[in-house]
Amino acid sequence: MDAGLNQWTGGSQRNWGTCNSQILALLGDGKMNGKPIQDVLHVMRRYEEAGQATPKAEFDSFLSRIQTSKTGSDRGVLIAEIKAVDPSKYGFVVKIRQTPSRRSTQRNN
Repeated sequence: MDAGLNQWTGGSQRNWGTCNSQILALLGDGKMNGKPIQDVLHVMRRYEEAGQATPKAEFDSFLSRIQTSKTGSDRGVLIAEIKAVDPSKYGFVVKIRQTPSRRSTQRNN
């Protein structure tokens, strides 16, 4: 709400690039569940064909930090545009617009 993403007054075009920059500007050095916000939150960059390697590497790095072990679960928060939500055997497959990869996230009902 602080970024004003829940309201629109017109003006410049509202697209993922605009929303992304507003979100990132507000994150700063905050904490989430006692951890640095940069360790648990990932905001997908706007997809651009020429620079697709960097967002993919950042997303893969974020996903590698999400682990479940006998001692606990490390979770994360992803902010991205949803391309599609398709039914699957175990719930839904969420496809993210900013990444061209086939990687998808399963979520149980």
